[in-house]
Amino acid sequence: MTAEITVADKLKQLFQLQLIDSEIDQIHILKGELPMEVQDLEDELGGLQTRINRLTEGLNDMKSDVSRHNAAIAEATTLIEKYKKQMDNVKNNREYDALNKEIQMQELDIKLAEKRIREGDGQLTNKEETLKAAQERYDLRAAALETKKVELEKIKNKYPQKPLLVIANKIDKVDDILISKIQSDIPEINQKLNDFPKNEKGWILGEENTMGQMFVDVITGKSEETCPLDEAIISDTISHMGDIAIRTNRKVTWDPEKGKVLDDEEANSLYIRKMREPFKV
Repeated sequence: MTAEITVADKLKQLFQLQLIDSEIDQIHILKGELPMEVQDLEDELGGLQTRINRLTEGLNDMKSDVSRHNAAIAEATTLIEKYKKQMDNVKNNREYDALNKEIQMQELDIKLAEKRIREGDGQLTNKEETLKAAQERYDLRAAALETKKVELEKIKNKYPQKPLLVIANKIDKVDDILISKIQSDIPEINQKLNDFPKNEKGWILGEENTMGQMFVDVITGKSEETCPLDEAIISDTISHMGDIAIRTNRKVTWDPEKGKVLDDEEANSLYIRKMREPFKV
């Protein structure tokens, strides 16, 4: 027969579960936006690479056009030299005029090709500058991506993913088991907590919202505290200051911003007692 787990042990187990939840939350905080930043950089680099490829193809096409025009100029120049030699041996004016027209046509082709080359050179310069800027941006973003990946890898190495996933997958099941066990003890917790002295009006929380149930709901994240920690600290500090003033037999001045008594080391030493190891604030 399995030994009954005490309420204290159940609460300790629940506390350990909350520590695991807190650790996982801390890992998410450490990672922050890194995974999204890495993905965004990878997407941006993909787009930049596509742009660089298109610019490179366009640049190669323009260079091919310039080469083609240069070849056309060379061919036209060769034909002009050929026609000029033939003009030395013409037999009549008709042949001479025909050759002269051919020479003029080739000269026009050369001028047109030279114009296309000048235009192409200007476009080629602009395209090369655009390609250079795109490549520089790519290199910068690639360096940024590498830095982000290193940061992310450090976090992954510090907190291995597989154990975390195992913990995460078990949390809900463990949570349900622990809460189920604690729920069975709520009547006992209610009785003990509600046995405390009542206020001057004799007011006690209703059965549907007893102190024990509220305690369980708060530690399991189902509801907010009736008295949040920040407010409790303020209330407790007032009591502490009164106690310290009585013990030191003098007026004390509390600085809420610094969290200490002003100009009184003895009073400050009474505010927080020495803590047992390994506990510390």
